[in-house]
Amino acid sequence: MVLSPPVLAGERGFAPAFPHFPPAAAAVASLAPHECRWPLGEPGDAGFVFCGGTRLPHGSYCAVHARTAGPATAGRGGRA
Repeated sequence: MVLSPPVLAGERGFAPAFPHFPPAAAAVASLAPHECRWPLGEPGDAGFVFCGGTRLPHGSYCAVHARTAGPATAGRGGRA
């Protein structure tokens, strides 16, 4: 599996596309379906972003963050 380097959601300029969303919601809404949803920082803080790396096929996180989250999230199916 080839992992793409993380593209932090905060680096994309998501605010214009989602001006009515709180910053954290706009950041996650700006992620593509294949991008990791692991939060980096605290919602509401300046610089809060999501990982944005390539997600595993079944889950919300990339390989690194799925291992960090533990076995309950690493391989689960269903909604991500």
